[in-house]
Amino acid sequence: MSSKRFLKIEPELCIADTGCRECVISCPDSALRVVDGLPRVVRVASCDEDDACVESCTELCPTGAVKRGG
Repeated sequence: MSSKRFLKIEPELCIADTGCRECVISCPDSALRVVDGLPRVVRVASCDEDDACVESCTELCPTGAVKRGG
């Protein structure tokens, strides 16, 4: 498993609890899932392996809650 952390979710900006699932729906590797009202990376290895996918995730979030981690 990689030690990288590509995604960071800003809970105060995320609207997943009101029905938005854009990041989860569009993730081609099914690496994200909504848990307790917020998207979480549930398949870390899948997320870490695809830098282009991370860019797509961050661009698709309508509120800017999904950011590149570090």
